[in-house]
Amino acid sequence: MKYFIFKSILFLLLLLFILFIDINISYQFISNPEEHSYNKYLWLILIYFVSYFYHKLITKRMVTSSETIAIFKSNIIASIILFTTLFITKESEGHSRLIILLFIILSMTIPIFVFLFKKYFLRYSFLREDILVVCDKKSMANVDSWLVKDNAFGFDIHQIIIIDGSSKEEIRESIDYAMSKREFYCAVIAIDGVLDSDILYYIDYIQERIYRVIMLPRISSMPLFNAEIISSINHKGLAFFIKNNLLNPVDRVVKKIFDYLLSISLIIITAPFLIILYIIVYISTSGNPIFKHRRIGVGGKDFNIYKFRTMYLDADIRLKELLKSNDEIRKEWEAEFKLKNDPRITKIGSFLRKTSLDELPQIINVLQGKMSLVGPRPIINDEIEKYGEYFEYFKAVKPGITGLWQVSGRNDIEYKERVQLDVWYVRNWSVGLDLSILIKTFVAVLFKKGSY
Repeated sequence: MKYFIFKSILFLLLLLFILFIDINISYQFISNPEEHSYNKYLWLILIYFVSYFYHKLITKRMVTSSETIAIFKSNIIASIILFTTLFITKESEGHSRLIILLFIILSMTIPIFVFLFKKYFLRYSFLREDILVVCDKKSMANVDSWLVKDNAFGFDIHQIIIIDGSSKEEIRESIDYAMSKREFYCAVIAIDGVLDSDILYYIDYIQERIYRVIMLPRISSMPLFNAEIISSINHKGLAFFIKNNLLNPVDRVVKKIFDYLLSISLIIITAPFLIILYIIVYISTSGNPIFKHRRIGVGGKDFNIYKFRTMYLDADIRLKELLKSNDEIRKEWEAEFKLKNDPRITKIGSFLRKTSLDELPQIINVLQGKMSLVGPRPIINDEIEKYGEYFEYFKAVKPGITGLWQVSGRNDIEYKERVQLDVWYVRNWSVGLDLSILIKTFVAVLFKKGSY
């Protein structure tokens, strides 16, 4: 109930705030603002709120990716209902098209605010819920990933029951004892394997006692992000319909349109800022502010990637001398193709990298069709061997300005994990996944996470 109240208030306040911004902007352009009061457009909030409720955005705890997709779906449906209502009631002439269109556009920013507010408020106990975890030792990392490192559910692990080395009777006694001491919001079962007999046994036993059960099987390598789960009474089981969206021509066109529209918007919005940065970099480096470098693109073809210059003009010479004279730095370079304390970087370059502003010129690469807003990290020829058999996945798509590795720790994660993240992205791509990554990128840049 507490979470329901929190989400209800959050969505209502966000919708009211958007309407407030919308009308104040629109008043500058419409000829008769006195005829378009706030009260006249409050029904927009009602339609959107009902749509959010219908998609369980107010009642259900969701991870960021699922919530982002659900919000965008809700917004689209609410927009359709909105226009249909205006058409049927013949009220379109009495309402400002600018106010309505701007409200629809501004509503697309709601996932960002929901993410930020949840991240802040879920730290407090009044919104958190105690859970019971039943798992084996192999699945502890999976539990840590879901419920500790990125706990978008707002769960507190009150007790963990490890099943290794214990009989089923002992596990049952431990479960019963834990439940006798506290009422749990849900139980999480994480056991290595896919629906083996142990998992089914513990689900059956716990489900009789706890309303919610979450299963975390260790199947993260399977491309199930876009899978459709089909249940069958006849077969008394489930079927996973697994799709590769990047092989669907329609989805590829949608991704291309998405890239172009958002890139054009970003160019227009950031143009004054880009000019200022261009001048600052030119003054600080006494060279061309735009740095070009050869990277591997879609189909394995080379292309020039654009960045703001962050290094001294003689950076290549400095690197060669450094690798010759320092064994530790050479090993770091060979392992990661990056240096944490890179002496080649200028002072302004250090700031640009920490804020990721050095990558803004890559919007031009997107408009050229060489890159995507979201995709695998652009690599150089020397890195191909690091991908090994997975290079086929990498070259199947355009590299991105941002991607899973940037929002998963960026330079704080090992190279092998970067490769795994790129492969996972390609196998599980969807427009909703891209939107989630863009929102997380905004937050990562805001808090300067993992960049150097």
